[in-house]
Amino acid sequence: MTPTAEKGTRPWLLRWAVLGLIVAGAVVQIALSVYGRGDHRDSHKR
Repeated sequence: MTPTAEKGTRPWLLRWAVLGLIVAGAVVQIALSVYGRGDHRDSHKR
């Protein structure tokens, strides 16, 4: 059971990992932009 065989049997892991990172990055950027704009309202509650 070589590591190369595992990668060949599960190539979708790499794709899902990359897609997950890209999606996570996009979500973080959107979240930061939204929180940044709505931070004025939250500042009063704090």
